[in-house]
Amino acid sequence: MPKTIRFGDLVRIAGRPQPVTLWVAPEKNHSFSKAVRENKVLTIHSVPGSHKKHFGQIGFHQGEGVIYLVFPKRLPKEPESRIVGINYQLADESEHEEPRLPKRPGSKKQQRSTTPPRPAEPEWKQFDVVVRRTATIEDTELVKAKNETEAREAALRAANSKPFELDRAILKVDILALTAMGVPRPTNTRK
Repeated sequence: MPKTIRFGDLVRIAGRPQPVTLWVAPEKNHSFSKAVRENKVLTIHSVPGSHKKHFGQIGFHQGEGVIYLVFPKRLPKEPESRIVGINYQLADESEHEEPRLPKRPGSKKQQRSTTPPRPAEPEWKQFDVVVRRTATIEDTELVKAKNETEAREAALRAANSKPFELDRAILKVDILALTAMGVPRPTNTRK
């Protein structure tokens, strides 16, 4: 008759196990194969649609509806024993191992994730920017003068005597210069 071992006793002996999902054949998952060789795997049998409680078996046993738990330390060498009192809350689910994908035929690299990496956030920099804001009003002045020079001077005097009506002005904004703060300016290295 097989020996009965409580699941809690295994956890005390070998530590908190991690559940493992086999996405590929066990021999292609190197870390799982290593755990099997080192006797760190517990196979839990559950019969779908049955009211029977789950039970475990030390070692790797394939079958329908099985769950694999990998312990951090070696399990006792009791391949015929029956593990009872399975408590999944004692399993360590904080560090799931990412499934390893099989190698592509003819390729030495493993397949990579299809999600593109997120671009790094650009660093904020300070800039010293010289901005010119110009308001322009165009008026027509009717002046009497002997020549063009006197006409220009008379028109300037007339324009300066009028108030500057900003609500009629056309606004224009220009960037005259931009300098990054803390960034050395390039120097001429020619001799």
